[in-house]
Amino acid sequence: MVRHTSIDPGHIVLNFANHTGKWGVGNAAAKLLQGENPSASTVINEAMWREIDTEALPPDTIEFLGRITGSYSR
Repeated sequence: MVRHTSIDPGHIVLNFANHTGKWGVGNAAAKLLQGENPSASTVINEAMWREIDTEALPPDTIEFLGRITGSYSR
């Protein structure tokens, strides 16, 4: 995070891509900024599965969540 402005560099990159339509450049820059860190979707999916009580939901709901997120309960 850029400390003197408190604006996350990823926000700047994606804002640029959105306003210019240069998504290839934006995605390449976002991947460069990501480095070895896990993707946002990975972080979000892991947090989701940690918080969901899979025993309390029907199996078809769990399957649906896995399909729409591209992740599966561990």
